[in-house]
Amino acid sequence: MLGRYGVALGLLGLGQGSALWSLLLISGNLSPDGFGQLSSGLAIQNYIVILGTLGLRTLATRDLARAPGRLGRIWGTLWGLTTPAGIALAIGGHLVGGALFARSADEIWMSLWLSCGTCFSILSVVPLLDALGRQSLALGGVALAETLFAIALLTGWIPMDVASLGAGFAIKWTVASLLQAISLRVISGPVRPTFSRRQLNQWKGSAAPLLLTALIMNVPFSGAVVLTRHLLGAADSAVMGFAAQLAAAILLLGGVAVRFLQPIWRDAAAIRETRSRKLLTQVGLYAFLLWMAIVLIVTVIVSFWLPDEYLRGMASIQLMLLAAAISVLARVLWVALEATHQERRVLIAYSTGSAAFIVTSIGCAHPLGSTGVALAAVFGMAATVLMMWGHLSSLFKR
Repeated sequence: MLGRYGVALGLLGLGQGSALWSLLLISGNLSPDGFGQLSSGLAIQNYIVILGTLGLRTLATRDLARAPGRLGRIWGTLWGLTTPAGIALAIGGHLVGGALFARSADEIWMSLWLSCGTCFSILSVVPLLDALGRQSLALGGVALAETLFAIALLTGWIPMDVASLGAGFAIKWTVASLLQAISLRVISGPVRPTFSRRQLNQWKGSAAPLLLTALIMNVPFSGAVVLTRHLLGAADSAVMGFAAQLAAAILLLGGVAVRFLQPIWRDAAAIRETRSRKLLTQVGLYAFLLWMAIVLIVTVIVSFWLPDEYLRGMASIQLMLLAAAISVLARVLWVALEATHQERRVLIAYSTGSAAFIVTSIGCAHPLGSTGVALAAVFGMAATVLMMWGHLSSLFKR
């Protein structure tokens, strides 16, 4: 298990290293206003991807891990539901961005490109590869796409303007999703995706709470970028967008551990197993040390590499990295609660934390700027974790 985790971590390191390099190239060459526009567009599309998956990814992973022989009907039903939803929501996301922000012609083109790429992101088969224990194949597709994107930026194949960058992100997402789908087709052999009404009926009851949870849990991150852009302007949202991208990298790192735990934590009995707890302790220690290293590296890079606007926003960046670390812990607790069929408790915890974030950020945004929004993100995620931990503790004491 740890050997497979090491391979996955290596691929994640390659992918996120390339993504970090891309982020530095873009933030160092694009104006604060331009980077704020790009960050706002990416934040909106992140919500569209969540909506387009309809809350089914967690359920697909759980059900396929329990019954690998049902790959065809789970795959077919997943795509049958998310394809039309993804197309409709991608169009809606473009329109929402136009309603929220006054956009230039380049920003409009950027939004259109991002919407096209979003359709392919929604069709990602990552949950199916995870359930089959092939996390490395999922991460490999992302690593290759991120590396090619970084090379294209470095060589000037993608110009440093928001419209071209929007097209670059769309192509990157499309390549990653296609590589993952090809990988699943290769390992699944003769299995054909088929839509199943029976599978749809099994998912109906749990999908809505999980979808709401996925939307709400991203409020302190993607929501922080949109809120900062709306309250403080594009230049201020550049710092928050940079911080949110770094936070996303940490969430992906923690997501590897969560993706290994989810097929193992099938029920309450599996959570109590010594093997599961030992794995969680080991992986948690490695993740914490890596998080500390990321914080140190980011501090050095911002201090000596990026424009002064980012150095002045150092407190915001470090607070968002802390919020991301707390969010990883919340995701681990989410898997435990989901394994014990407590999805609504997860929703309540995230709803409370997100409400705390919104209220606190609105009150702190103008006196403290982006630092106030980042501080609110830490407060909101901490409230979420405390609620989840309290419920789990009481559940296992019964």
